Formats: sequence, C-alpha cells, structure tokens
Amino acid sequence: MQIRVPLPDVTRALLRLTLLGLAYYATARVGLATPYIGSRITLVWLPTGIAVAAMYRWGFRYWPAVYAAAAVVNLQVGSSLLTALAIGAGNTLGPIGAAWLLARAGFVATFERPRDIPVFCIAASVGMMLPATGGVTSLLLAGELPIDQAAHAWATWWLGDMMGVLFAAPLLLSIRRGAVRSLINRHTEFLVLCVAGAAILIGVLINAHPASVAPPALFLPLLLILWTAVRFGVTVTSFAALVIALFAAWGVATGHGPFQSADVQAGLRALWAYLAILTVLGLLVAAVAADRARIEASVRDAKSQYRSLFEVNPQPMWVYDRGTLRFLAVNNAAIAHYGYSRDEFLAMTIKDIRPPEDVPSFLAALAGEAGQFGPSRSWRHRLKDGRIIDVEIVRDSLPYAGRDASLALATDVTERKRLERVVLDSSAREQRLLSHQLHDGLGQELTGLALMAKGLAAGATKGQAVEAADLQKLSDWASRSIATCRTIAQGLSPVGDSRGGLEEAIRNLALVHQGPGIPPVWFDAVASSTLRLTTEASDHLYRIAQEGLTNALRHAGAKSISIVLDVQPNIVRLEILDDGCGVPVTSVESNGMGLRIMRYRAAVIGARLAVARREGAGTKLVCECPQPVPRHERLPSETTGLAVIALADGLRNGVA
Repeated sequence: MQIRVPLPDVTRALLRLTLLGLAYYATARVGLATPYIGSRITLVWLPTGIAVAAMYRWGFRYWPAVYAAAAVVNLQVGSSLLTALAIGAGNTLGPIGAAWLLARAGFVATFERPRDIPVFCIAASVGMMLPATGGVTSLLLAGELPIDQAAHAWATWWLGDMMGVLFAAPLLLSIRRGAVRSLINRHTEFLVLCVAGAAILIGVLINAHPASVAPPALFLPLLLILWTAVRFGVTVTSFAALVIALFAAWGVATGHGPFQSADVQAGLRALWAYLAILTVLGLLVAAVAADRARIEASVRDAKSQYRSLFEVNPQPMWVYDRGTLRFLAVNNAAIAHYGYSRDEFLAMTIKDIRPPEDVPSFLAALAGEAGQFGPSRSWRHRLKDGRIIDVEIVRDSLPYAGRDASLALATDVTERKRLERVVLDSSAREQRLLSHQLHDGLGQELTGLALMAKGLAAGATKGQAVEAADLQKLSDWASRSIATCRTIAQGLSPVGDSRGGLEEAIRNLALVHQGPGIPPVWFDAVASSTLRLTTEASDHLYRIAQEGLTNALRHAGAKSISIVLDVQPNIVRLEILDDGCGVPVTSVESNGMGLRIMRYRAAVIGARLAVARREGAGTKLVCECPQPVPRHERLPSETTGLAVIALADGLRNGVA
C-alpha cells in the first residue's frame, strides 16, 4: 500500500513555480531554434499552451514563473532588458487572459463536452492577441522590426501563439490516469498507430516535395487523428495533434513538406489552416466520443439501478406485454410470494394467475383502462398451490425491450381484508347485542316504569292519594333503568363511561373477572406522569387488555393473572402476566385471530405489541403506546406542524 505524504503549501507552490518556469524556458528555446521571422517569431510557440494550462489548473498566482522565463529567453536572443521585460509582460498577460475567459465560460478541462471545444478556441484566439500586440509593439519601439513587416509579424506571432495553445494546452489540461490505462489496455493497437503515424508523417509532411504530394495524401494525417480520437480519447488525440504540428512546422521552417510555396503568406495560411482543422476536428470527435461514452455509461448505470430496485423490492412486481399479456420480467418477491419459478412465470400470461371465473371481468376492465399509474384496484389472484389471495394492483405503461408493456406492483391485502371482515362482524355482533339489551333490558324496564307512572296518574285523576311506597317503587324502577343504561354504555365505551378513565375501566375489568373457579386477577396502576391518551387510543388499549385477559383466562391454565398499567411521560405501558403454561411458540407464529386483532388495534394507535413466554413459566403480553406531547411543551415549529397535519387530515377526510 502506498502512503502519500502531502507537501506543505509553500513547498508545493515553489515546486510548481520551478516546474512551470523550466518547462516554459525549455520549450521556448526549442521553438526559437527554428525561428521563422527574425530570431523571435516562430511558427508554433508551445510555451503559451503550457502557461494557459498552468494558469487554469493551478491559478493565476504562478504568473511570475512565466514572466521570468519569457524575459530570460528574450534576453538570451539579443533583446535589450526593456524589450525583454515588455515582451515577457505580453507573454504573461496572454495566458492569464485566456485562462480567465475559460473560467468565465464554464469550461471543463477534460474536453468531454463538445461545447468546450469552440469555447477553448475562442479563448485561445482572444487571449493570444495580447502577447502578439505587446511583442510586435516592443520590437517596433526598439527598432528591431521594420514597420513594413509589422502586420505580417503580428499575424505570425498571434497564429503561432494560438497554435501553441491549441496543441499543448489540451494535452496538459486533459491528461488523467485513465488515458495511461487506456494505452496499457490497448498497447498493441497503440503500437500499430505509432508505426502507421510515423510512416505517414515522414512520407507526407517531411520528405515529400510540394509537387510530389497529391492532395488526397494530406487526408492521411486526418484519418490518423480520427482513429486516435475515437479509440484513445482527448489526451492521446491532443498528443498526436501536437506531434503532427511539430513535424509540419519543422518541415516548413527547414524547407520541407507540402506547404512550401513561393508565396510565403499563402504557404503559412495553408499550414495554419491545415493544422487548425486537424486539431479542432480531432478534439471535437474525441469530445463527442467521450460524451457518448459518458451518456451510455449513465444509461447503463440507470438501467442497473432500476433493475436492482425492481429485483430487491419487497412487493411482487412484474412487467407484461400489453398486447399478449405475457410476463416479460418478474422480481424475486413475486417468485417467492406466488410460488412459481421465473421460467414458469415467463411461460404464463397475467390471466393465468387469476381464478378462471374472474378472467372475463379482468379483461373487460383491462380493455377500458387508460393504462396510467393511478389508484390501486383490488383483484383476486391464485397462487401455485391453489390458494386465492386478494391483491391491490397499481400499474404504469412503459416500453420494455421494444414492446408496449406495463409495470405492475401487487400488494397482498388478504390479511387486511380478513381483519376488516372480523372487525365488521364484531361491530355487527355488538350492534345485535345492543339491540337485545335495549329491547329486552332497558326497553322492558322503561315499559314497566311507564306503566307504573300511568297507573299512578290514573289514580290521581280519580282522586286517589299517591302513596309514598308507590313513589319509592317508581324511583327504584327509574334507578334500575339508569343502571341498565350505564351498563349498556359501558359496553359501548367502557373507558368513556368510567369516571377514572382508562385506569378505572381496566380496574373494573379485573373486578368483573372474579369468582369461583376463576384464577384471581390483580390490577396495579403506576402513574409517574399524567395520562394524556386520546379517547380512541384509550378505547383500543382497553380492548387489547380485554382480549389479552380473555386469552389468559381461556388458554393459560394460570393460577393468577396480573394487569399492570404504567403511565410514563412518553409512553403508556400495559402488561398482562400469567403464571400458566406459557404461550407455545407455534401459537405465536401462527398469528391467531385474537392476536391479529390486538396487533391491528396496536397499529391503529401507533403502539408496539409483543407476546412472549416468561422465564420460568407463563406468558407476558406487553403493549407500549406513545403519549402525545403536552401542548405547553411543544415548540412553535411542532405546533405549526401539528396544525398542518390536522389540516391535511381534514382535507383528506373531506375528499374521501
């Protein structure tokens, strides 16, 4: 494992200053070794490209290295100190201006976006006007350049600097480790490219006489650049363009190659146009190829992510052909839930997982739907083992492998519907019981009370005196009616009818279950805080206690049963403990109807319910219900949030 020790900022800055100054000086000396006009103006000035790349990647604070190297180079070729300093200033301001324009335009140094190529070219052309203008002006003032050559010198200087930026900067800006890995992975192809490139450059751009080079031969370097751009990316393409430019410039400077002409200006224009087209076209092709590869990679990643989401979704999902209704893809949850293998699914249609008698209505509904993802709808499905389940399906249309398909998500609501039916049946039983109690109990008592009152009224009409005993009987009958009313009300809402609320209701529940042959039921209340549960939550908690106590009395075989109500600041904890035989593990795992209803009630009020065997002997049922935060303890944001939630619930209920 390699351990990298970061350098201090000052040391890093000094190293960069030194490296930039040496690179600028070395490439400048190489460029001046083949001058084209005088001793200072060359065909391709690579130091500008190095300076632009350094200013953009490292920052403008490294300008002293460029300025010092440019001044030293000009002093060494015979310029006066003032002229050297002036030319050095122009050579420094040009790269700074180009780098500033690139940063302002949102340029990305990897050249992986096609829009970055024209941005780079414009910044290079505008920025390099500064050194050309400053350099030519300095030479004119120093008397080292005839006035009649100023325009030609400025154009040559500007184009040479701009070409230096086009050839050197892309290589230095785009170079990454990925380019090296690409060369290693394709080393054989790269060697073939180098051999072919050397043959083309020597045969076309160096040894050939202008008259002996046919125009189509000049396309060979272009084909070389395109090959490099498509296969190796921006970095290798910019390096290949730099090599071609150096070969062509050296050939022109030494009197070789196809761009030699009696008209010097025409030859230069042809050379610069050729090199510019070669470089820019190569960068554009490489950028387009990189952009396409990036888009393809993002598409592959998106497909992979969506595929993963599809496969790991805990709900059964599948894709089916909307024309043939055949399954095209199923996730693991569907395979596990329905019992069919993937191959079995893919050989079936969505009609095959439905009971035969439901298929006509399903096809009719499918023909009339819009096919958009919308509210779920309940259907019956048939599992591989023949069981029928109730499911809610939501679906949306999507193209899949060139087909008009739909994505469906199934939610098994069999258990929910069963619980709903149980709750409805329970409500119906309670209504029938209430009807019987009202008719046979309270109704009869009120009828007797009415008859007694009618008799007393009739006697009083005839002038008979009303006896105190008769009035006492009337009062006793009315009291019995009131007691019956309370009994009925307690059956409807035992918590609301109890003056002590939930605690008193559970205490009465324990007292009711006392008698011969019944194990004693003890109740203990621990109140370390105020009970703040809503009436609905209290009713559900009471029903859980009622169901839990009933189960313990029926099935535990206990000698005693304890009910504990612990009211804490944040939760209300209900415990039902017995010392009986204990709940078998299979009983807990089978989810009997009583336990399911208790869990259903706990889920409604946001409580946690757990049933487990006690250590030693017996069963322990624990239900923990969260207490609402007191109003005076809520933060303003919490109060606002509760108001928003209440408003949303009201709107939802109103819409429903």
